[in-house]
Amino acid sequence: MDLPPEVIAQIQAKRKIEAIKLLREARGISLKDAKEAVDAYIRRERLESRKNPKSRNSRETVPRADTLSRTEQASRPETASRASKREGQHRLFLLALAIVVGYVAYRVLA
Repeated sequence: MDLPPEVIAQIQAKRKIEAIKLLREARGISLKDAKEAVDAYIRRERLESRKNPKSRNSRETVPRADTLSRTEQASRPETASRASKREGQHRLFLLALAIVVGYVAYRVLA
């Protein structure tokens, strides 16, 4: 089933519900059929993008950190989400360390 261009545009904009509404209006089909058609289109697009990664036109891919050299990783700016993740990991480490130190002190002094 070919979808109207406005439905495809809504799918690419990650507005699935709006795409379903537009498809129902355009074709006069049931909610279930419209949802199945949109889901099928999304699945088909994902499969095609996995088979042919060069055809992805939505975003330019950024190299993963594990594929970069150490100098490239050092020069790469740290994003806010990565910084908050690192801060959370640091807090978790300090909490675990405090628990271990407390337990050792309890066992030694008991």
